[in-house]
Amino acid sequence: MTTDTMQRKIFIGIDLDARIKRMASRALAPWQDLPIKWHKEDSFHIELITIGWIGESDFLRIEDVMTELSARTPAFTLNFSQIIARSKDITATAPREMQLVQLMGEESDVLKELYNTIGKSLQIPCGEKRSFRPVVTLGRMRAQKWQELETYPEMLLPLTAEMDVSALTLFESVNVDDTWQFEPVEIFDLQ
Repeated sequence: MTTDTMQRKIFIGIDLDARIKRMASRALAPWQDLPIKWHKEDSFHIELITIGWIGESDFLRIEDVMTELSARTPAFTLNFSQIIARSKDITATAPREMQLVQLMGEESDVLKELYNTIGKSLQIPCGEKRSFRPVVTLGRMRAQKWQELETYPEMLLPLTAEMDVSALTLFESVNVDDTWQFEPVEIFDLQ
């Protein structure tokens, strides 16, 4: 990637449709009073591949590659199954070790292939995935307050939903008032 003076932090993902965003927000009601910093509903998304900080010339190249790639990629469906609290450390199991609240989906061969194809097409050294499960981060635990809780709720909420994916989105991560926001910059319709 080249170094232009104006840098943007970007990633490619899938914007959740409004119905799934509302379902996830409603399902979180039992946890609203917990010490969790919730993401804004309109920024709920699945991150496919992080590109990082890039200049304008790389941005234009990525747009070109994604336009071509999306034109030959058929639309597909994702299935979501639950909202869970989990740690970044997959071996952590104690409730006080949890760090994230995430909407989890079923394993998807289509997402795995899409991830691998995007990485190769953009020449990003991301390593091939053997499996890919859609994950949407809905919130992050406020570490100290979370660990000070005397009791913890059940760390799983059921949410069964199906979502048709008809576009990929190029997002920009923007820091506004010390909070990261994820803004769609370009939408690439699938075949």
